Amino acid sequence: MTRFVLASLLVMVSWRPAAAQQVPTGDPVASAPFHLGAIGLVPRFSLTNFGIDTNVFNQVENRQRDVTLTASPGAELFLRTGRGLLSVKGGGEIVYFQKF
Repeated sequence: MTRFVLASLLVMVSWRPAAAQQVPTGDPVASAPFHLGAIGLVPRFSLTNFGIDTNVFNQVENRQRDVTLTASPGAELFLRTGRGLLSVKGGGEIVYFQKF
């Protein structure tokens, strides 16, 4: 019972009213670093994982160990369409294993 009261107090203390999502004020086409005609292009790249995987093939016996790296390239495209804005976001993942 005391855990429930403690958890309830914690929720009430940390509660705050919901806030609306902020609307971006700038023009994403004009602020894009690259332009292909009327299209604004924002490239993205991130290294999401780098380390040692101790069980590459997820086996109970005969575990294989390897160094892995995951890279995530992508891009965002913006096109002004009269009063509207067309935005497209895409990307992928490249997973590298040193041995396997």
